[in-house]
Amino acid sequence: MSKKPIRSRSWIILSLVVLVALCFLLRAAGLLRRENPLQHRLKIHDTRTLVTQVRSMSTLVTACYYDEVVQTARKQRSMNAFGAQFPLPEDEICIISRGKARAGIDLSRLGDDAFAIRGDTVMVRLPEPEIFEIVLNPSDYEIFVEDGKWSHEEVVAVESRAKEAIRRDALAAGLLDKARESALGQLDRLLRSFGFREVILSPSSLPLPAGEDSDRK
Repeated sequence: MSKKPIRSRSWIILSLVVLVALCFLLRAAGLLRRENPLQHRLKIHDTRTLVTQVRSMSTLVTACYYDEVVQTARKQRSMNAFGAQFPLPEDEICIISRGKARAGIDLSRLGDDAFAIRGDTVMVRLPEPEIFEIVLNPSDYEIFVEDGKWSHEEVVAVESRAKEAIRRDALAAGLLDKARESALGQLDRLLRSFGFREVILSPSSLPLPAGEDSDRK
């Protein structure tokens, strides 16, 4: 049996061992580094650029409250006879409405003074959470009782009362607190994705210290 193929295989194995060892030494010396996408994160150190990025999210809806309310309205009727008014039984309408309240933070209200940057730390003063809208589901709208005649305007007035009832229920259930907590989590993740290691989010009533780029404004 010829020894030439055996020697060829030996040289190939030896070359691979030398190549692996060389790569290991270069990596240990810092000359060869593994590509890490996190090392290429954009770090924003200009307040105006950061404000533009955050403002682009506009109204940040972070919590919803679903509710079912019952609203009843009555009105007195009368009949004119023999020159006098005689009372009649009341007209009544009862509407069952199902809808939701959407709450969050209006990021479009943020100004340059709401941000401060110090190295890898960003501090932001956030607006208070608010209820953006109350929506009644058309498919979940039901007139349970309707005695007498009710105009479109009168029915709309009852619907408006239903929206206010959903608003009160949402506030009592702590919707704004849930919206604030969720918004803080989402903004924390967003700002860290820009490269900041520490994110401090505080209410708009608290002043911020001057940031590193405050002299550039």
